[in-house]
Amino acid sequence: MKLWFTLFGLLFTACGNPKLNYKCTCTQIAYGAGPNGENIDRSFTENVCDTYDNIETAFGINGDVYNGLETCETEMSALSDEYDCECDCYYQSEC
Repeated sequence: MKLWFTLFGLLFTACGNPKLNYKCTCTQIAYGAGPNGENIDRSFTENVCDTYDNIETAFGINGDVYNGLETCETEMSALSDEYDCECDCYYQSEC
């Protein structure tokens, strides 16, 4: 099983570090959990402008993404035995 989180809490301010644009794709799917057996899909893609250090910290223990991934796992596992929770961010350019 993979984990996931929303990135809304990721935006931090850091002095002296360049802000970089990351494209973050987050998947949150509970398979067959809908009323008619359809998948419940809360996936999204978002651009995040932040420093490398802040992005890295968000994925670390007790970071925003890390905590959100745990929340996703809890919520999705309550809906279905089969689910995906993951979030990946890729550097795009400076912002």
